[in-house]
Amino acid sequence: MKKLKAFSIGIKEKYKPYLAPQLQAKHFPRKIVNKLKESIKIVALTGIIFLIALAVITGGIIYTTSPVFCKTCHVMQPFYDDWSTSSHAEIGCVKCHLKPGFAGMVTQRLGTTKNMIMYFITGKGSIGTIKPGNEMCLQCHIAEKTVSPSGDLIIPHPLHVEEVEVTCAECHTNVVHHRPKDAKRSVVTMETCYICHDGKQATDKCEDCHT
Repeated sequence: MKKLKAFSIGIKEKYKPYLAPQLQAKHFPRKIVNKLKESIKIVALTGIIFLIALAVITGGIIYTTSPVFCKTCHVMQPFYDDWSTSSHAEIGCVKCHLKPGFAGMVTQRLGTTKNMIMYFITGKGSIGTIKPGNEMCLQCHIAEKTVSPSGDLIIPHPLHVEEVEVTCAECHTNVVHHRPKDAKRSVVTMETCYICHDGKQATDKCEDCHT
C-alpha cells in the first residue's frame, strides 16, 4: 500500500511541471483570469455603491417624513407644537397625512416638494400636505361606533362614513391641530354639527341625535 502511494506521488511530481502550464494555458488563459478578477472587483464595487446609495435614500426618506424634520421649518412649528401635546403625539405626521401604500408616498412627496418650492419662491400658499382622508383614519380607528364615548349624544358613524361619505376630518377638525386651549382631545362642537344638520341637508331635531 505504501509502495502504491509512493508510486502515485512520484507520477504526479514527475509530470507536474508539464501538466500544470498546459492546463493553465488551455483552460485558464491569463487574460481571462485577469478579466474575471476585474469583473469581480467591478461587481463588488457596484454592489457597495448601491448599498450605500440605498442606505442614504432610505435614511433620507425616514428623516424627511419624521415630525422632527417638519419642525425645522418655522412655518410648521405651530403645527408641530399642536401635535406634540395631542392624543396622537405617538403617531408620526405621515401616518395621517400620507395615503397608505408606495403610490401614496410618492404622490405626497412630489406634492409637498412642489408646495415648498412655490412657497419659498412666492411666499404664498401652504407647505402643508393633504388633509387626512378616511383611509388614513381607518388604519387605526373603526367606523362601527354608534354612540359617543360620553353623554347622551347618538353618533351613527357607519351612516356618516359609509353611506353619506363624510370624512372623519370634517367633524373631527381639531383632533391634533387647532385644538381649543388646554384641550388634549378632539372637541366636536354643535356648530360643526350644524354645518350639515340644518334641517335641510340633515335632521335638526334634538331627539334624532340626543337620547
